[in-house]
Amino acid sequence: MGILGVVKPFLLLLLTFALFPALQALPARVIDTQAHLDRNDFLIIPGFDALQGAGFPSRVLGSNPTVVQRPLTSFASPSDAIWTITTPYEGFTSTDKGRSWTKVLDRETFRPGANLSALAANPGVPGSLAAGTTFHGLYLTTDNGKSWKNPEDFETAYGYNDGAREPINALAWSAKIPATLWAFAGKEGSHLWQLDTTTGKRTLWAFPGGSYLELPEALASHLEGTTEILEVRTRTAWWRGEAGGDKWTKLEDRTDVPEWDAAKRSRMEKSKDKLAFYVSAYQAARPELLGGHLDFMAKTGLNAVVIDFKNDFGEINYDSKVPFAVKAKLAKPVFDPVALIKKVHDRGFYLIARVVVFKDNRLYKYNDFQYALYDSATKKPWGNLVDGVQKEFWVDTYNQDVWAYNIALVRELQDLGVDEVQFDYIRFPSDGPVNRIVNRAKVEGMSRMDALEGFLKGARAALSIPLSVDIYGYNGYFITDHLGQNLTMISKYVDAISPMFYPSHFYRSFLPKYSYLDRAQIIYQDGSDRTWMSTARRVHVRPWVQTFLLGGELKFDDNTISAYVDRQLIGVQKSKASGFLLWNSSNRYYMVTKPVTPFATLTTLPY
Repeated sequence: MGILGVVKPFLLLLLTFALFPALQALPARVIDTQAHLDRNDFLIIPGFDALQGAGFPSRVLGSNPTVVQRPLTSFASPSDAIWTITTPYEGFTSTDKGRSWTKVLDRETFRPGANLSALAANPGVPGSLAAGTTFHGLYLTTDNGKSWKNPEDFETAYGYNDGAREPINALAWSAKIPATLWAFAGKEGSHLWQLDTTTGKRTLWAFPGGSYLELPEALASHLEGTTEILEVRTRTAWWRGEAGGDKWTKLEDRTDVPEWDAAKRSRMEKSKDKLAFYVSAYQAARPELLGGHLDFMAKTGLNAVVIDFKNDFGEINYDSKVPFAVKAKLAKPVFDPVALIKKVHDRGFYLIARVVVFKDNRLYKYNDFQYALYDSATKKPWGNLVDGVQKEFWVDTYNQDVWAYNIALVRELQDLGVDEVQFDYIRFPSDGPVNRIVNRAKVEGMSRMDALEGFLKGARAALSIPLSVDIYGYNGYFITDHLGQNLTMISKYVDAISPMFYPSHFYRSFLPKYSYLDRAQIIYQDGSDRTWMSTARRVHVRPWVQTFLLGGELKFDDNTISAYVDRQLIGVQKSKASGFLLWNSSNRYYMVTKPVTPFATLTTLPY
């Protein structure tokens, strides 16, 4: 064969590796190899049930008394010697690979209601921890949690000025320089931050695996010889790069990227890009008023309407045949549902049935207050009194009979032919002496968030049509569990989330540096993007837009009123939102004087 016959293939092989480095063997991945979080946020430890670890956080969900894992917000294993996990409420460490866990952090240590997002233990400095939150920033301790410092944000999208901080998305201590902390924070997934915790110096590095609203999920550091290697898990892949450098390599694509099944895809297609407004049951019941509202839709370009089928007083607004509703006399019929649905559909419009869930006067008073919240001080049904008059009546959110009743009701609405069900007041009370509330149906091991999840899980199983929920605006801006509402959890069961980003409902200390109109646009654009960012591409973000005036807004002239509506809608359109809803409780849409079609969204699915 001769020497050339041997050399040529060898040279060809060298040339191949030089020209096509991707064909060379990549280093083995280290991150997520010993244990990892699955797509449901459960800890998976090969060969061992994580729930069997002593002290591992657990919960009870719904009517099933079985203890199950509490979903985690982070997991990290910087070394074999120490692992860390967080729930929204607590942080834990393990020194025996998950066989036992020690609680090292309670969120109340930081601020009331802080929501934990990350915890990193420094393998080079015992007792040195870094903890991340979703809207209170970063915290550092060198004495194993006895005291904490709260350094400045790595970056700030806007000057919120009300104590709100950018979310911490992932943390890792340097395996080479003990005082160095690596972090992903805020909305920019391409921004990798290096923090010298001794001097406070921050250095920004570029990470090619992330982008705006596409955030890394986990971060790890290890040494290969004397070289520090960073590894990152994103939604779609694992990456690796040398610390302090700009060269990154995608190690491998993830095979567990969620895909919508046919039913989910159908619901998302049906519910996208809805431009809707609210009409009360009483106005929908009057033919002349309903006709005027449908004409208003045609004139302005709205394509959907939200109508009460169970209102703020707990009244079912049609003659329900749900057995419990009949037995308890919960209906107060004002319209024929079949005729109403037909009128809306005959005009080519989409009908969203609004169902107020846990604020319910009629169920509250049923059978000697069987389902009412109770007051620990008075030993009577709890209520929010204003000048001695009870304004709101809340039932026990933990009560699974309450869940079953509302689920039976929405199943009936689906059978009647509504296009979508929307839950409102799906939360715990916010006003009045809430510290005195007694939930008599509370199950041991079930949190407020778990109660709402149990209900939503049952509702999702009962419905094949789109399901949406209304949430507080601030609960859409940041991941929290305020009043039980948590974006991550809710998004697992619904198809659209509607934050109430009403500018008048945010304290003026929120975004104080901007004019009122600029502030309104920022709230809708930034808020909608943050909701989308926090819901893992599972839902449409469809915010409620303020088409009513409060306080100083009542002094607006006509031009300012028109601009106020426009700026909110511009914010929606520039964001990741899919459609919007107009709210005016009296159904007087005098602020909407021209077509809204120029502000329509055009959603391409899947996300």
